Amino acid sequence: MPTRHLYGLLLTFLLGAVSNVHAQQVPDSYSIRGHIIVPAKNHRDNFEVLLKTKDGEQIIAFTNVDIAGQYVFINLTSGYYDVVVHLPGYREAREHVRLGVGESLMESGSFVLIGEGTLRVRPPYDLNIILSRNPDEDSGEDEEPVYSKKILEDYSSGLQAISNGHPDVAAKTLERVVKAVPDFYDAHFNLGLVYQELERRSEAEKEFLKAHDLNPDSAACLMALGRLLVEESDIRILAGEKMELVRPSLNRASENLSRAVILDPKLATGFYYLGAIDFRTASYPAAERELKRALTLDPKLAAARITLINVYVQQKSWQNALENLDTFLLENPTSPYRLQVTATRLSVARRLQLLEQ
Repeated sequence: MPTRHLYGLLLTFLLGAVSNVHAQQVPDSYSIRGHIIVPAKNHRDNFEVLLKTKDGEQIIAFTNVDIAGQYVFINLTSGYYDVVVHLPGYREAREHVRLGVGESLMESGSFVLIGEGTLRVRPPYDLNIILSRNPDEDSGEDEEPVYSKKILEDYSSGLQAISNGHPDVAAKTLERVVKAVPDFYDAHFNLGLVYQELERRSEAEKEFLKAHDLNPDSAACLMALGRLLVEESDIRILAGEKMELVRPSLNRASENLSRAVILDPKLATGFYYLGAIDFRTASYPAAERELKRALTLDPKLAAARITLINVYVQQKSWQNALENLDTFLLENPTSPYRLQVTATRLSVARRLQLLEQ
């Protein structure tokens, strides 16, 4: 989900937004992406997805699903792979994927000119995986809702619409799904994310609350609620509303995010948003602490790095700001905002020189 309002407030010097992307797609390589579909009232957050050799056990790569149950593997070479998921209470899911084997140069991807050469950028291989319950294990559910094949196909279609950038289509599909199966936790959660994308924030909050009722131990629900409240607060601040009127909303956001990181102490984005709230309220020591925690958990969380730079700028801690600017430039060599960050670095470096004179 976008964080455009959040970035608009945070970038004191940079005057723009920095996308929270952990790695850049390398041209002429393959990628696999999708959602893990868990037909259940509730399930554990943040489980792993493995990429293995076909019909083998050698792990090539692994990743955790994100807050919306998505996964992605990038920078892959052509070949045969298995995408494997283990989740307690469910059968092992193993899906075969063929990437580029036997295709001609012109069969997939788009071509771009780089200098005098040509490189191909291939579209991602989309693969949604549906887990099925293991009758020999306890999934943690008291009663089993009915998830027909049609419902799961509709849900998968809604998720694909999200991946393809069509939230309006996704909303209509997911609305049908939650009407048919009111206890479908993931469907409520992803519908909330879609409503937020469509700026239907009050409806998004209702869906997150429904998802939380179904899965009260989910850090993801609390994280989503907190993030939504931060976004709403940003809109009000940008509209000129006084901070004292916005503060109760930020306090609610902080409460939800604090509960989220208690449930999941490794939730880097939770600590980031807590730090962002502290930055807004000029609680700079607390913001520094939370943002450093976020970066310890996820050193490439660009939004946290940018916010920390702004904390140091507000405190006139120029050396710390310079070090983090250098880190950002090192870790984001192809960022579209590199020129802005470089200009900021020059400004900070000049301030340090003046202090040394």
